[in-house]
Amino acid sequence: MCLMNRYVAVLLIPLASSCGIFDENKRSLVLADEIYKKINAGIDVQLIDVRTEDEYYHSHIPGARNIQRSDLVNKDAYIEGLRIEKEKLEALLSALGINSNDSIYLYDAKGNVDASRLWWMLKLYGFDKVALIDGGFIQWRLKGFPVNEDLEFFEQASFILSDESTLNILASKDEVHFGRFEQIIDARSLEEYKGEIMKNGAVRGGHIPGAVRLDYTEVLDGGSFRFKSKEKMLRLLDSKGLSADKSTVVYCHSGVRSSLVAFVLTEIVGMQHVYNYDGSWIEWSQDESLPISNE
Repeated sequence: MCLMNRYVAVLLIPLASSCGIFDENKRSLVLADEIYKKINAGIDVQLIDVRTEDEYYHSHIPGARNIQRSDLVNKDAYIEGLRIEKEKLEALLSALGINSNDSIYLYDAKGNVDASRLWWMLKLYGFDKVALIDGGFIQWRLKGFPVNEDLEFFEQASFILSDESTLNILASKDEVHFGRFEQIIDARSLEEYKGEIMKNGAVRGGHIPGAVRLDYTEVLDGGSFRFKSKEKMLRLLDSKGLSADKSTVVYCHSGVRSSLVAFVLTEIVGMQHVYNYDGSWIEWSQDESLPISNE
């Protein structure tokens, strides 16, 4: 991608402290109103719009950088959809003018399913100062807050991730296969779960035996695109026979929708042992030695 071509205008926001809410109460979810107040007060807010270039160019929150979902995919991996390496993520964020000590706010227009993928990757690589905007761009527009239709330019910065990755949120194929986790959640659609449809990269249809389906859209609270409350999520888990006290692995087709469910389970429900299976169904279905179910 050519960043100089993508960002050719400057949005001037007075420089201020970027510690934001993270030094106040360590939240990973903020309201659109809070971001608007920060911008309106002249506070420097590091925003990342995780949508397509076309969507971003049409309109975005003032000052937001753009990262596409495809930017986060490791194109050299042995299967499709795996995360990019830490060094590539560092280079991507540095090119967008983000520094290691910045607090980052993410959003998209799909209930934060793509934004949560970037959230999960940052957490995996040891970066904690990151939050999602509840309801994302949909809530921003519903509130009538201003948008920018101009291109943005950001000077090169230095974004360096920790040397130690937080591997306790990542699950491998073998860990899932050999029963490390007490419960398995499938975040895909019913048709995928039953093996009636297969998306690109999958070679077999169905689901991992014993997996309980929790469609990622079920964590969203209607047309607001905001997340359900902790109380609603606990009732949802209970209705599916899932426990908030058990170690849990979540998967989908390529680790994106499962990132969203993992976010909700950890940051809203407060579960302690939640893992995202990055290889997900693409990897599992391609290994014919592994069992599948169509029930």
